[in-house]
Amino acid sequence: MIFRCDATKETGLGHLSRCLALAEAFQDLGHESHFAGHYDGAWAAGILAAGFPIIEWDEITGSQGDAVALASHARALGVHDIVADDYRIDGVWLECLHGQGWMPILFDDFGRLPDYGACRGIINFGVGDKRPPYPGLPEAQILYGPRYFPARRELAAVRTTRPGRAEQQDVNKVLVTLGGRDRHGILWPLLRALSRVAPKAAIRAIVPPDVIRSTQANPFQDRLVAFTPSMADHFVWADACISGGGLTKYECAYIGLPVAILAKTSDEQMDTAVFATNNLGYDLGGFAEPDRLEEMLEVFIREADLRRALTQNGLDHFPPDSPLNAARSVLSWANMSLSPSIFG
Repeated sequence: MIFRCDATKETGLGHLSRCLALAEAFQDLGHESHFAGHYDGAWAAGILAAGFPIIEWDEITGSQGDAVALASHARALGVHDIVADDYRIDGVWLECLHGQGWMPILFDDFGRLPDYGACRGIINFGVGDKRPPYPGLPEAQILYGPRYFPARRELAAVRTTRPGRAEQQDVNKVLVTLGGRDRHGILWPLLRALSRVAPKAAIRAIVPPDVIRSTQANPFQDRLVAFTPSMADHFVWADACISGGGLTKYECAYIGLPVAILAKTSDEQMDTAVFATNNLGYDLGGFAEPDRLEEMLEVFIREADLRRALTQNGLDHFPPDSPLNAARSVLSWANMSLSPSIFG
């Protein structure tokens, strides 16, 4: 497989994390993977440390040149399939890749495109009763639901260590990880509100390095930690998490870490509403409601029964072998119809 995804301070770590998780599952089943994309230094090191080679990449994500280069590398490496994960991918990109003889597998959370006929299949690990439409794809080519959640190996290990902490009454350690760039400036109001609600708790906020160097960070320097390729140690440390509206909330549910969610986009807010309706996370109301932060945090921090329910529901919804479920299904698609470019 070739995975096409990015991990920068703009995109955050989520797209890379779920691709790495699927690549690890392929590896467990005896299959190799390569990564192509734009990766900031620490995250590039994380890919290499996980045992996957990186293809040097200069193309603009989502451009036709991006698709042509990807097809060329896939053909040269003799891979069976391409997995892509980026919101900038559109129908033109898909058709360009298809014209080169490749039908990629997409991580696709929202079903925005009018036609998915140029895809091999879709992975969407959402928890809602109704999945987005994917016109042009048969039902058998769509993996939907938490049984296909791509959790990294290290998270499976964390999951086994956490359940005993669900009985804990107090929150003594709070992890804050909003992901990507904080375009709405919500981090500082959040940290101030959290300090008032839980004055005795240790707070650890995972942020880009440039945030630590900013003047606004001065009152919080002892609570800020630079982004790292792995979140496992932070998850083990925490009693509770406050996350953005992306992948991290799913990771928390998978390992049984109670999570409160502060969505940063309208798409994230819709996904978070469904997540909270299924009692998998606590919705803090999104970036548009900063005045309610303290009130909402108070409920999450003070109510132990709420946090216990979030922990149990997460463990019930997300099976421990979900990465292998996804990998086996994807490999079955590849075996059904190998790309014509493999044959020259």
